[in-house]
Amino acid sequence: MAITRIQTGCTLAIEVQKGEDKLGDPIYTKKNFSSVNPKRTPEEVFEVAQAFEKVFANECRNFFLTDTSKLLKRAEN
Repeated sequence: MAITRIQTGCTLAIEVQKGEDKLGDPIYTKKNFSSVNPKRTPEEVFEVAQAFEKVFANECRNFFLTDTSKLLKRAEN
């Protein structure tokens, strides 16, 4: 069975500190930015993430890039 993978989207997530727990350790939440152009290189997306990081008042920790794809079964000859 032949399957084709077609990338349909891309989401950038940035972990942003939202507070501290009882022990004073940081608590993080993810801010998601959908509709990232899947044709962009990881370097380009990282540059955008760094620009967003400068806008947030709180400390940021990690950047994540999640690809979304559609799987299609190809007709066999």
